[in-house]
Amino acid sequence: MSHIQEALAAGFGVAKDASLVAALDAGKSFCSDDFSRSRFITRLTELTRDRFMAEAASLVLDSITLNIEVERYADARQRHDRYDDVAYHVRVRVDGLPTAARTENPVFVLPDAFGGPSGGRGIRLASSHEYHAGGEIQMSVFGNGRELRRAHLINGEWRGAMYVDLTTSGADDNRAIGSVKAALARAIAPAIDPRVRCSIFRPKQYSDRASRVRLSLGPVARAKLSNSTLVFDLPQHAQRLFVAEKGFLFDINPPKVLRGKFVDGEWMGDLYSNGVSEAENKLPLDELRAILIRNVNTALGDA
Repeated sequence: MSHIQEALAAGFGVAKDASLVAALDAGKSFCSDDFSRSRFITRLTELTRDRFMAEAASLVLDSITLNIEVERYADARQRHDRYDDVAYHVRVRVDGLPTAARTENPVFVLPDAFGGPSGGRGIRLASSHEYHAGGEIQMSVFGNGRELRRAHLINGEWRGAMYVDLTTSGADDNRAIGSVKAALARAIAPAIDPRVRCSIFRPKQYSDRASRVRLSLGPVARAKLSNSTLVFDLPQHAQRLFVAEKGFLFDINPPKVLRGKFVDGEWMGDLYSNGVSEAENKLPLDELRAILIRNVNTALGDA
């Protein structure tokens, strides 16, 4: 709770929670216009070193909550004769989403390779058929497998199954359920952010140095933008190369500054690790993603 309190203080532009309390005791007042959600997320990320969980926590500021239920299948439905795992039914419900956000069926990428020893793959998630996300760009388990990892919410809900590897996790329900709830929260929260959404992922056909980037605006950002054109700075780094989709670059560019332009509330392009492998890149994808979100928020006037 102390991390949240410190992050809330940062959101109001105050260095420490104790300083915020002292200011309130001295009669200073704060209003919603004084609060920066970006500052809140940045500070909570610094304290927890977990940007995705900080984004998930920030949803509460907009009265959005994630409800995740996990139930082990009955013994009669387990297939221990064929598989060395334990199966569970998983249900996700997002409460508090605006009507427009519920009906757009946001797409997210199912977490993979988690829950095992040393961060390895001990837990696998799979969508029920109707929750598979279609489209030209697909991802799958193990890169080129048949099982799709892109999923979508339908009217704020997702359903699927979880499989826990008996050889690594045994039958520890509490541990497995805790792991999958945290992993799903990290995966879904960025897709339902009411302001700026950013997804960086590697489709099946891409090389290990290439990724796909998709930015989109949530309902709060779209309402603020209205019909205006949103232009933002693309991060510049010697080991990173952006190739925007046609129509997504701003034509009037100052020298050496690459600027993106949102079209119908979204921006898309490819991202490459330039001259080095992804593992050797000095600007990791998670850090690059945070910069992109910051730059879009700056363009929206929400820095």
